[in-house]
Amino acid sequence: MSEGFSEGISRVLSTALIEALLHLHSKGIVHRDVKPENVLVSCDYDNLKLCDFKVARSIEDREFLTMIGTVLYATPEVLLGEPTDKPADV
Repeated sequence: MSEGFSEGISRVLSTALIEALLHLHSKGIVHRDVKPENVLVSCDYDNLKLCDFKVARSIEDREFLTMIGTVLYATPEVLLGEPTDKPADV
């Protein structure tokens, strides 16, 4: 038995994750620690939820570019310390 997801399931899960992040950003929230351990998926792959909002911040605080969370999953903008006008969760 092979490991991993089919292309179809990967597409559904990727879309759900992006929609969850877009929803957060539309509410003015940046997660800042998106990684596999913080993504919950139902057994039938029909439901995806983000968890662990300990380091989440309001976009208005402009703290979304500070180095926090898991370095292996940090965005290039955060790693390089480059300013941006947009939240960088992906």
